[in-house]
Amino acid sequence: MDQHKNIFFDDHEIQQSYTQFNVKITPVVPYVNVIEKRRIIEVHILVPSIKLEHIEIQINGERIVISSVGIRSNDFENYLVQEFTIPAFIRSIPLPKGISKKNVKKRIRNGVLTLQFKKLNCAYE
Repeated sequence: MDQHKNIFFDDHEIQQSYTQFNVKITPVVPYVNVIEKRRIIEVHILVPSIKLEHIEIQINGERIVISSVGIRSNDFENYLVQEFTIPAFIRSIPLPKGISKKNVKKRIRNGVLTLQFKKLNCAYE
């Protein structure tokens, strides 16, 4: 137990040694959830601090490709450290069969990009 405690404190000391403007952030690939609902398929992508107009969405066959150059919102002047952001990324996600690839609804709320695809031949209409 003490060994784990020492590792934590060593890591914490290393983190404290960074100045507030020299924070090293490791690039990440945004997390994705694909959810099936009664009439739609929803794709949720975690994209904190990125605006919808800075995200490119392409549908290539049976895949959706989401990318961004990593432009952040302009409201970060007061941050000393900002880690709730994603640098440039590209993510390819397979799409389920039987969905309409036209008129995809898009929105960002609380750092989550939501794409809604209508199901084709939906018996619930």
